[in-house]
Amino acid sequence: MASDTMTVAALSRPFTLGMFYDAVKDELIPDLTLWDAKTLKDNTVENSQHSSDFQISISDTTESKSSLLNIEASLKASFLAGLVEVKGSANSKVLLGEARPHVVTGILYGANAFFVFDSEKVEADSVQKMEGSMRALIKKIPAFDVEGKVDLKLTDEEKALTQKFSCKFYGDFILESNPSTFEEAVNAYVGLPKLLGEEGENSVPLTVWLVPLKYVDPEVPELINEISIGLVIEIEDVLDDLRRMEARCNDSLVEGVVGDFPCLQEVLTRFQKLCSYYRADLQKTMVKILPSIREGKEDESSLRRIIEEREKSPFSHEKLSKWLDCKEREVNVVWACVEIIPDIKFVANQTELEREVLAPLAVFSFCFIFTFLETADPCLDNMRNYLDGEKSGSSEPTYISDDFLTQMTDKAYTFKKVENDLKGPKVKFFVAAILNKKFPGASVYEYIGGNLVDENYQMLWLPCWFSKPSIWNKSPTVSPAKRHHTSSSMLQGGNHACRDHPFTFTTSHKDTAGGTKDLKF
Repeated sequence: MASDTMTVAALSRPFTLGMFYDAVKDELIPDLTLWDAKTLKDNTVENSQHSSDFQISISDTTESKSSLLNIEASLKASFLAGLVEVKGSANSKVLLGEARPHVVTGILYGANAFFVFDSEKVEADSVQKMEGSMRALIKKIPAFDVEGKVDLKLTDEEKALTQKFSCKFYGDFILESNPSTFEEAVNAYVGLPKLLGEEGENSVPLTVWLVPLKYVDPEVPELINEISIGLVIEIEDVLDDLRRMEARCNDSLVEGVVGDFPCLQEVLTRFQKLCSYYRADLQKTMVKILPSIREGKEDESSLRRIIEEREKSPFSHEKLSKWLDCKEREVNVVWACVEIIPDIKFVANQTELEREVLAPLAVFSFCFIFTFLETADPCLDNMRNYLDGEKSGSSEPTYISDDFLTQMTDKAYTFKKVENDLKGPKVKFFVAAILNKKFPGASVYEYIGGNLVDENYQMLWLPCWFSKPSIWNKSPTVSPAKRHHTSSSMLQGGNHACRDHPFTFTTSHKDTAGGTKDLKF
């Protein structure tokens, strides 16, 4: 009989002695108990087991979380599939006759408290150092509890470190306010024993012992199969891998430069959602298959096939990782160019750009255009089609080469030089992302009087009037008759080659002899 006893983590579920538990679906069977209240009261034995445990985990994997919650392999399979939620409750639709019931014969009461500390984003080569510093500081938390009072003594270096991470609380305790800083977390930790109550009256089930109902009624159907540890590990690896992909994508989404480019934001968000949908779809399938395996209606191969099919799908580890590599490269390339031309105004789209260049003061406008960013993505389309049960094609994401990057940064440096040379109240500079396959990578659009006159401005010439800086202190006027015409003739103005532009500037200018001349350009 001892070998048939099951031990499961309560996971905040409302277990009571004598109640039934369906081990096939890992859920409580409500409103039924094997014994009446008097029998339970007369035969219940209570033992006091005062203890506490303090653990630190720097991993965010399902394995580490399951270990902290004492979730064994079979329950973990249900937890991964979504059959069991940490805040789960009984399903009132379960009937005893449909289940493979066990009876609750023992309960360990207590409470769990989890303080999750998150650091601000750090560079990859600093992650290990940050983890070590955080671990060393968090390890000191029990030492700050001096006879139930907080004695928080930190060095200046430790105080600086606490400013770099935040805290979230999860647990069985109801706190007056949830901690968000390290100091608040320490205060909450020190006060936990009081929240249990003097007699532990606020404690909740932590661990539950179950025995099969067959020992009471031999005709009750029994559990036939359990999920093997090897298969549970495979399921765990797949779901953790998908979560890591979503987390990688989120790291790119929170990059400041991504927020300035809606097209980048859109494709990254779409990828993240598709991964989430696929993970939910996997879990939905597992919810159907796991009970059938336990009842002996199906074997584990049916679940293994689903895991193997993933590697042939658009959601394989290789394809998801490759797509993220390419997008992370795109983000880095955009960031590198934007760093060269800081303080230039971003415009979200073509419409906003037109509004800016048509503004009365924007006589001359230059816009650095990222021409390769677009919302259409064949890889994402394949992922969507796969989820919809449609045939998905084969496509590869484009990785930006070093040569391509060099061309774009060279253009950004030249754009910056022109911006420095041509600063003036009538000249505006912008940055935008507009798809233009004629000029792959990046291009510079030149606008005059709101009209696009060049989609690939080479910046090899300067208009003749740019050689006379004093002009920018005056007011240029546009000649309406010539507004829509350009001339290809080249003039020589100062030390610059310049193109004859269809604008007339009239200003009063003093020459070196002190006389006054009217200049027209």
